[in-house]
Amino acid sequence: MKKVTFYWEWLQLPKEEFNILMMLADKGGQFSGTLSDMCRYFRVDHRNSKNKTPLKNAIESLTSNGYITSQKSGYTYTLQIVPKEKKVKLLRKWVDPILKAEQFSVSVAKAPVIKSLIWISQNSYSKVVTNDEIVPDLNISVSTFGAAKNVLEKDFNVIMREIEQITLSSGEKRNTHKFIFSALSCELIMDN
Repeated sequence: MKKVTFYWEWLQLPKEEFNILMMLADKGGQFSGTLSDMCRYFRVDHRNSKNKTPLKNAIESLTSNGYITSQKSGYTYTLQIVPKEKKVKLLRKWVDPILKAEQFSVSVAKAPVIKSLIWISQNSYSKVVTNDEIVPDLNISVSTFGAAKNVLEKDFNVIMREIEQITLSSGEKRNTHKFIFSALSCELIMDN
């Protein structure tokens, strides 16, 4: 089965930088094209410089921080991923529908959904993990992570949710949601 390669080290990056890396991962690790081509990939107006400037800044930052190599000839950029330590391979059949979706049932960008998918695929816990404990790894808000989980569950059936009641050490009972990641058959228990 075909897979898309991401790196764990990307999860902390801001949305604009992660978007560039997400595009490169989708394209097999390299891309050659103009900023207008990138805008078309991201389905934003390529005639608006407000869409091109963040892409240009993200490319510069990723290059200077060693995440990609970039060359520019005229208006054409040639970008390539610089491999990092922790490789994460996800099945293309789980990534493509997210990348190709026009919109989700919940208002959330693609980057947090892909970041959440990467995180969930790499974590299997037998203890309760709260959203508050997860979001620092992803550099997104708790509400954004909640929306991303809903998209993964409801729009793409990548995760399934089971409600489970646990008793905390204080004696307090709490409902938790147990998420089963159907793509890789690993489990993640999260407190919602």
